[in-house]
Amino acid sequence: MIGFGLRIKLYTAIHSILGIMTVESPNRMTSLRHLRKGLAIFKTGRSPFWMVRLRDPEDGRYIVRSTKEEL
Repeated sequence: MIGFGLRIKLYTAIHSILGIMTVESPNRMTSLRHLRKGLAIFKTGRSPFWMVRLRDPEDGRYIVRSTKEEL
């Protein structure tokens, strides 16, 4: 029982330290435009191109593709 309690405390300490140390990622979305339900375009920090995010209702997940166009 004592070892189990130490694991929870250690995990909490590491988790909170890592949460503080996060910096802004160069892969984050810099611009996001929602066009309609399940369809959006966005730009990331590392790419000059826009990306399309489309919801696939059959699989229940998003499909992401590049437009290879700069606007």
